[in-house]
Amino acid sequence: MKKIFLFIALITCALTGNAQKTIHGSGFLDDWSVSLLAGATTPTTHAAFWGNMRPTYGLEMTKYIVPEFGIGAQLLTAHNTTTSATAFDMTNVMLMGNFHLSNLFASYIGRPRSFELIAVMGAGWGHHFYSSSLGDDYNFMTTKLGLNLKFFLDRKNYAWALAVKPSIVYNMDAGHTEPSFHVNKSSLELVVGLTYHFKNANNGKHHFTRARLYDPTEIDALNAKVNGLMQQVSERDAQLEKAQKEIQRLKRERSVTDEK
Repeated sequence: MKKIFLFIALITCALTGNAQKTIHGSGFLDDWSVSLLAGATTPTTHAAFWGNMRPTYGLEMTKYIVPEFGIGAQLLTAHNTTTSATAFDMTNVMLMGNFHLSNLFASYIGRPRSFELIAVMGAGWGHHFYSSSLGDDYNFMTTKLGLNLKFFLDRKNYAWALAVKPSIVYNMDAGHTEPSFHVNKSSLELVVGLTYHFKNANNGKHHFTRARLYDPTEIDALNAKVNGLMQQVSERDAQLEKAQKEIQRLKRERSVTDEK
């Protein structure tokens, strides 16, 4: 799990340093979104896929640091996933990295696309609730790998989006002395999220916008150089006009001399 967090941190630093010079709307208060999630979860193996499917729902907050990468926090809960008679059988709280594949491979176009593909990788804390008669509650580490298929509903402001999120969630502790990925200790999730993107404090948009890259000092220097060149052209035009007048005067004097 430490490697996952380290990988996310390295990606964040690399992309942030590159994009802050070219993007407006990358401040701390910019590009936040909230999602309402609802769907289903089922064991990956050794269970009937449909027969063991259970409802799951929750919330997600996401902050994109650059158009190619964002971080998010997700809370999901589910019912009837254990033998407990409690109201909630399971919760899973995760910190996730969102790798925006559309922007990574096709570059950011200054606004969201109508459809976007995002890869998700996260780690977190799972909790199973049990009735006192059945034993103590169970805590475990989780890892999630998945995709986010995102469709923007509002193509004017790009504030509302609908996302389909298939993923696999691993119980990293189940039956092992060290955390490890094991398909027999995992579940499949398919949730749909309705997402609202808040307006940015920096640019007034609901998304990143391209920055105009220029150095005011360089622009002033170029303006001064252009003005100097224009002055030289004007001076040469004046010299050329004076020379032409002198040529005409000499021609007239020669003509008078020839007549004599």
